[in-house]
Amino acid sequence: MRICVVSPYFPSHRIPNYIEGIFLLREAKQLQKQGHKFFVVACQHSGLPKFEIVEGIPVYRVSSVIIPKIQYPIPNLFQLTNTIIKISKRYRIDLLDFWGQVYLTSLPILLLRKTIKVPITVTVGGFPGVDWFYGNKIVDLVGLFHSVFLAGLILKQANRIRLEFFSANEFLLRLGIPNSKIHVVKRGVDIERFRPIGKRENIKKELGIKKNNVVILFVGRLEQVKGIDYLLQAAKQLLKEHNYLTFVFAGEGTLRRKYEEMTQSIRENVIFLGFRNDICQLMNAADIFVLPSRSEAHPISVLEANACGLPVVASRVGGVPEIITDGVNGICVTPKNAYKLAEALRKLITNSSLAKEMGKKG
Repeated sequence: MRICVVSPYFPSHRIPNYIEGIFLLREAKQLQKQGHKFFVVACQHSGLPKFEIVEGIPVYRVSSVIIPKIQYPIPNLFQLTNTIIKISKRYRIDLLDFWGQVYLTSLPILLLRKTIKVPITVTVGGFPGVDWFYGNKIVDLVGLFHSVFLAGLILKQANRIRLEFFSANEFLLRLGIPNSKIHVVKRGVDIERFRPIGKRENIKKELGIKKNNVVILFVGRLEQVKGIDYLLQAAKQLLKEHNYLTFVFAGEGTLRRKYEEMTQSIRENVIFLGFRNDICQLMNAADIFVLPSRSEAHPISVLEANACGLPVVASRVGGVPEIITDGVNGICVTPKNAYKLAEALRKLITNSSLAKEMGKKG
């Protein structure tokens, strides 16, 4: 098939460290091996090129502006719609796949069904203001408006809807989407890329971590939705009891400086690495993976951590409970609760055999 993916994000080889949408690239590469061809329409901003070939995939980008705090792209909708139409005709596209009904890049669906006769699929990772919350009242209110008034219109035009986790199905039915359109297709992880690889002590040494320290790893954006403020509260409590802990944060974001300031009193036990492209190696140096998010869809980082043999402590949000069986391959905790988060981490910190067993089951 010739598939056109429309997404707000897609990695670029021209901009160092820009890997937003990396999971889409990985899915496309797997499907390319089966003979399918991919074309991508994404948002252009922050110096990204209008056109480039990314690992054999033509990527066309349309003019967009970014809302800085939440990194939400607003595309030129006229240019976006025209680009989709031109690519569909030029390459005789068999399928239009829109990633994320929560983004404005999905709005052209309302026009395209009348313009081109190509089947349309949409991926749903949750509904802002309904089952997904950023943590900012204004952002969540706008998200609720989108979910209630726009999501239904967009999704009713789709031929098929891909859910990333089962619990999102309920709101789709409330929007009047027939069950026959809905398919749950969860994200996957490349277990050749993410796996136990050893070299643990070497990696710890490179990071300047003491040999016997217990390493607790977070991977993700340093933004409000990830709940890092609760993790830092939990870290301060745990470090009063155990001084042999190292909390490692891999990722960038608008709140990095704020979080660094919050950790001045425990700076010797906290490392902010910034952007990294060696996540598998970091996971192999860690003892516990933690994801304290306020909201999530179907987080790939949790899958990657389990694939590397790490026990996971994560908020009970979105698709997390469908990945982590509480008490088996990790521990699910109440979101926005530093006490419960510290309690779960303490359980694994003080019982290494339990942590290792959970990692194996993961």
